[in-house]
Amino acid sequence: MRFLKSLVLVIIILMSIWFVNTNLTYGKFTIEEIRREYKGEIIDIYSSRKNVTPTFLEIKTKNDIIDVSVNNNVIDYSSIGDSIFKIKNENIITVKNKMMEEKSFYLFQISEKLRNHRNFPKEWKKKWMVPLNN
Repeated sequence: MRFLKSLVLVIIILMSIWFVNTNLTYGKFTIEEIRREYKGEIIDIYSSRKNVTPTFLEIKTKNDIIDVSVNNNVIDYSSIGDSIFKIKNENIITVKNKMMEEKSFYLFQISEKLRNHRNFPKEWKKKWMVPLNN
């Protein structure tokens, strides 16, 4: 009986640690990607797993090669050789194709849960809520 109580206590402690850690890092990837800035040329469109639709762009910037996870709309519009840029602290990514046509996309569809989370910057709370006009 004592072993069972100890086991339950350990499980509760581990779950609490997981919950606190998850809550503290909730939305961290999205926020970091929105804060990011880059400009370059698409050199590859790929998936990180076999037999899965591509979800990544490999971009050659002035100083580096970076990988960016994007949504299907960006993938469908993009081609190798297109220019792409993202302004710092904006949830918008713009692709310019070889015919110099530009189209902008939201990098993320931000849920209401994330918008209302304490980790989400207050100045972004009401941004990016309406469809983009291209």
